[in-house]
Amino acid sequence: MRNIYIKPTNKTPLIELKEDEGYIRIEGRSLPENVRSFYYPIVKEITKIVEDWKHLDIPNFEFHIKLGYFNSSSAKFILDLINVFVGLKKEAGKKIKIVWYYEEEDTDMKEAGQQISDLLEVDFDYIEYSDDDDDDE
Repeated sequence: MRNIYIKPTNKTPLIELKEDEGYIRIEGRSLPENVRSFYYPIVKEITKIVEDWKHLDIPNFEFHIKLGYFNSSSAKFILDLINVFVGLKKEAGKKIKIVWYYEEEDTDMKEAGQQISDLLEVDFDYIEYSDDDDDDE
């Protein structure tokens, strides 16, 4: 099975995909110097894997997004990643769950998730967290 694990940096998020579980996670901050060179290969590879998922007997697919910050240049690629995932539902009728995390009282980040959800016409689950929660992990 193909899995993806990209370590986070101060400017790039952790990106994890577990092919056999139908699971994707993006977490951290996204403001890479060259957004295209960072995200394009990731979107390309995840697109291939998600295409294969359309034919697998995995009951549920999940995408967890926990970004403390992303710049406007990253937004397009984040939208592309989510849209590829949404294709599982729209094109293959698979059950998907998208979870959008936002920091306590960060209404801007919650609204960003709501805007993406509206744009892609798919429901997100929203989970509020606090910095204290991160200390427990």
